[in-house]
Amino acid sequence: MNKNVLITGGSRGIGAAAVLAFAKAGYNVAFTYNAHPDAADAVHRQAEALAPGGCFLAIRADAGDSVQVQAAVEQAQRELGSLQVLVCNAGIAQVKALQKRGLSVDEVFVSPLLRTRQTADILFPKMHYTVVDGLIETDFGRFEGKSADELSGDPAYQVWVDAMCLTPIPEGESVTDFKTRCCEAFAETIKNVPDGSHVGFVVHGGVIMAIMEAYARPKKDFYAYHIGNGECLQGVYDGETIQIK
Repeated sequence: MNKNVLITGGSRGIGAAAVLAFAKAGYNVAFTYNAHPDAADAVHRQAEALAPGGCFLAIRADAGDSVQVQAAVEQAQRELGSLQVLVCNAGIAQVKALQKRGLSVDEVFVSPLLRTRQTADILFPKMHYTVVDGLIETDFGRFEGKSADELSGDPAYQVWVDAMCLTPIPEGESVTDFKTRCCEAFAETIKNVPDGSHVGFVVHGGVIMAIMEAYARPKKDFYAYHIGNGECLQGVYDGETIQIK
């Protein structure tokens, strides 16, 4: 049985790393890109070099346009067959769809990065939010802001990709330090929230996984709590654990 995955936003950064990691793991990979065709071509070539027998598709699609996203999914299914995995690495359209559910909260906490603040503005347009520095995305160190093509000659980058992005990043943050920092920031933030409040955290996927791994019940490992962009987890915090609904 073929293993097929579609990754949105796969031309740069963590999306590009995901494309290469899935290619190395034996998957056929389709990925979307929008503004960086040269970067997409470079990722496509690297995937082919890693897995010469695999099938790889670079599909131009704006993740903020639901029609283009649906067309990308349909193209991937036509050319690869059924999709076993979908990795949503970019998705304004998904955020807007979530906003239509009318989430109701008393307080909102966000990462300091622009994209989470923009997401909070979409989800909770009439609410003030509080920035929590400790909930920022992991520090990518030497890899920060670089495409897979720019990093292709860096042996440390290949080691990181081969390890499913779990090894220390040169000049960046270790996985252990990242998880500890996220959990400490969550604990410090939530302790000041009045009992019975409904609270929203608008943060990054890795931050969510780090907090859920430590606090959520049922107990699961880090990657088991992966969610796509524009998706959310809901739970009840009892002062020690989060019971997922």
